[in-house]
Amino acid sequence: MSGSAGAGDGDTNRSTPGRNKYCGVQSYNMKHKRTTTAPKLGRLTPMQELFCREVAKGAEGGEAHVAAGYKAKYPKGAAKKLLEMAKIQARIAELVASGFGSLTPIQLILRLRQIADSAESLRSAAALAVARTALMDIARLNSLVRPDETQEGATKIMVLADRPLSEDEWESLHPPLG
Repeated sequence: MSGSAGAGDGDTNRSTPGRNKYCGVQSYNMKHKRTTTAPKLGRLTPMQELFCREVAKGAEGGEAHVAAGYKAKYPKGAAKKLLEMAKIQARIAELVASGFGSLTPIQLILRLRQIADSAESLRSAAALAVARTALMDIARLNSLVRPDETQEGATKIMVLADRPLSEDEWESLHPPLG
């Protein structure tokens, strides 16, 4: 056989004169499709998905970066690069829109308790101030502490009872949310 290929020999890389190998119509459609549709965002890696979930829960970029399993070296800079990616931004927006990461009052109280316990274990003045603030926030969420309207900046501690409240008493003081 000579070096030239015929039309029916299965050589798909050769094209007829005046047309590309994909056929002019198909090539036009591909170009048209590329210019009129949004670029595909692609799939996230498992670590990118974890990063998005941490950010949607409210974590700072650097914290979310380390929590997702990335190396702790320069987490803020690396997180900034991730946050600039369109697919990361789209996933975070999707998670936030779906309500992912929304805390219930009970979850918030438990998280504040963890913060208070961690801070108390450090035993420094600054850490103890953080623990006190977290505990006061828990008290406010439970309506045990209210601002004192008679003095600006003062706090009034409410003593509800000298015994544990029954479920009915608690519900009368704290109606269900929503």
